[in-house]
Amino acid sequence: MFALTATIIIGVMLERLSAGRIAATRQVENYRESHSSRGVQELLDAWLRTLAGKPIQPLLPTSGPALRLELSDGTTADVTLSDGQTRLRVSGTPQPNSDLGRIMGQLESRLGAKAAAAMTRSYGPEAVSVNTAPQEILAAIGNAFTDGLLGDKIAAAIVSSRASGPIDPKDLDDVVQSAGVTPEQWEPMQNWLSASPGVWKIEVTRTGTPPGPGLPRPTETFAGYALLGSGRGAGAAFDATAVWSSRTAIREWRRQVLPSPEPPSNTTLGTSDRR
Repeated sequence: MFALTATIIIGVMLERLSAGRIAATRQVENYRESHSSRGVQELLDAWLRTLAGKPIQPLLPTSGPALRLELSDGTTADVTLSDGQTRLRVSGTPQPNSDLGRIMGQLESRLGAKAAAAMTRSYGPEAVSVNTAPQEILAAIGNAFTDGLLGDKIAAAIVSSRASGPIDPKDLDDVVQSAGVTPEQWEPMQNWLSASPGVWKIEVTRTGTPPGPGLPRPTETFAGYALLGSGRGAGAAFDATAVWSSRTAIREWRRQVLPSPEPPSNTTLGTSDRR
């Protein structure tokens, strides 16, 4: 009986020690992940400050990353920027008779309240980008300013035009008015459609193995949205340089670790190898 009791006590003690080691390992890993994510974000903030208020598209390479960071731990971070002004900016509950209220009403009638809410953001300019916004949002904006008559035609004209390349800001008026929009309808509508985005999607892929012993670092990806740019895409009420009064110009920052690929297996177990 004494031996059995001692065995149980030792088992419980070992289990607690094991649980403690696991908790400590998780704590260290969470600390590393937090600092890894924050460190990459701080480096990007320093770079993005040099771009604030400038037209971004002409600065981007035709292929490859916009920036490559060689980090002190031996890893590399490739940064890409793409038009991220795909969603409507909504702060609070819009008044039903306001422009935004009518747009959201049109969008909800098409998709339902939950799906419409998923197509909103709380930062940046009001306008959506005609080069990346979903067709449903484009149609909702069009309907809101044409008494529900021309939304689908406007969306189709924009989607057809951008299929052959990004719509240039100087061509946007002609593209929209080709759908039958009058100058009187276009005047308020143009506050909600832009070919010069102020919100950019930023994606980072971090790869490589730090020097020294230990396992290779898994591939990490980071993503978020940066408030940059100038022109009508930013809108008269949006000053891209003003976002730097806060700690960061990056919104919705998140980190993901991609699983490491398993090494290929070149052996096949025979009958005699199985147990």
